[in-house]
Amino acid sequence: MNRLQVLRRLLVSFALWTPLTLLSTLQQVAVDQARGGTPSWSRVLVGQLAYFYFWALATPLVFWLGERVPLRRDRWLGPLALHLALLTVLAGLHCWVVVGIEYRPGTPGAAATPLAAWSNMMTRGTLFFDSFLYLVVSLAGVALRLRTRHRERELQVSRLEAQLAQARLVALEAQLHPHFVFNALNTVAMLIRERRNDLALSTLVAFSDLLRQILERDTPVVTLSAELESVRRYLEIESMRFQDRLHVDVSADPEALSLPVPSLLLQPLVENAIRHGAAAREGPFHLWVRGRRAADRLVLEVEDDGPGLPPAWSLEGSTGLGLRNTCARLREVYADSSRLDVRRREPHGVVVTLDLPVRSNLLAGTT
Repeated sequence: MNRLQVLRRLLVSFALWTPLTLLSTLQQVAVDQARGGTPSWSRVLVGQLAYFYFWALATPLVFWLGERVPLRRDRWLGPLALHLALLTVLAGLHCWVVVGIEYRPGTPGAAATPLAAWSNMMTRGTLFFDSFLYLVVSLAGVALRLRTRHRERELQVSRLEAQLAQARLVALEAQLHPHFVFNALNTVAMLIRERRNDLALSTLVAFSDLLRQILERDTPVVTLSAELESVRRYLEIESMRFQDRLHVDVSADPEALSLPVPSLLLQPLVENAIRHGAAAREGPFHLWVRGRRAADRLVLEVEDDGPGLPPAWSLEGSTGLGLRNTCARLREVYADSSRLDVRRREPHGVVVTLDLPVRSNLLAGTT
């Protein structure tokens, strides 16, 4: 324990003992007045200060001994002897302090010598009362130590829960990598079957750059700006396949670009739109990816004008990896404070909406 900690404990100790000192002073004056006496406020206050401020000085010492030599079920005799020895020393010193301040030779009723006054004070109840105060201080120290340990355990549990949630989030993100890789390789394979080898090679190089960018991320949380940049690069790859058929609009409000989102949050939604929209029909295909901030919420939308949802489709019954994984990751990061909604777009198409709370601490890797 360094000097700063000792000073802090002393200041706290004096702050706690001072109200008791003042209260005892008022009580003593009231009792003396009720008995018809004319007590001196200053003399009573000095006596009470000598009595209780001694314990203000002794409290950190009692706490320290309780920390270093605690009483345990399997080892209590030795610590108890040390505490009794400290109690005896403190009580003896306490009485000397009080006698030195209050003892006046010739005072009516006073003992003949300071030693006699000290002996009288020790035997008339001061030792008993000091024992009671020592017990109270010791129990207070035990309570504070238990509270500190409880808080430390809560922090440890919180850190472990955060690490577990982080591990689950990383595992869920890892599931998306092969899914993303297979979809991109299918695009390359399709271009090769169509004998568009130069375009297939360009697509493979662009896909390699995008995959390297994603794998180099050292956190499962990125800014919306970084997430949209990955989406744009992926759509550039798909544009090589669909050429003039694919029309893309990726945009976000400036105040939303710096907000944190889980990495690859939009990727599977965009892949689904391409797979079930552009690849499922001939003709032009429009895709919109938008982001905006609404007060303390972040709203993301992936909208397309593709064929739309099957008649009996529901989010709860969906078996697609992309949507199931996205829902699971949202639960890990935001618990129940996020919402994913999939609805039909009129006259045709699909709109996927993500409504997320704004949490700046996600960028630090916390949940």
